[in-house]
Amino acid sequence: MAELFGFQVPGAVTLFIIVFGGSFLLLAGRYIAAYLNAPESSDDRFEWATNRTARWLGMIFGGLLATAAVAITQGVDIVAMGTQFIGMHPFVVSNLAGIGLGAGVLSGNIQLTTDQYVGLALMAVFGTYLLSEVYGVDG
Repeated sequence: MAELFGFQVPGAVTLFIIVFGGSFLLLAGRYIAAYLNAPESSDDRFEWATNRTARWLGMIFGGLLATAAVAITQGVDIVAMGTQFIGMHPFVVSNLAGIGLGAGVLSGNIQLTTDQYVGLALMAVFGTYLLSEVYGVDG
């Protein structure tokens, strides 16, 4: 627990107060700067400063949304590249063969001893190696 103005408050509440309080102070400072820099020919300095601050705030939110969109796109692209590598790699065939063989043995549909299972799984691995590396056959 953190202490804020003599009260014990959880850390999340403190973070909330700091973030939104800082944002409010930043926005108020931007508004005051826009109000003081309003042109003298302006009829309503309040309206001019409000419009100027609203446009500035819109640009900030637009930048944050664009950043989030790029981050989501990049994250999806990384997952897609990983999936493509795993799915298109030749050794996925031997892995699936070993998994399928093991699932068949564990479910009782295929009757194999441990030595037979290991031999068949290694045969799938080395068969895939021969096809992909020696003969150049890609998945």
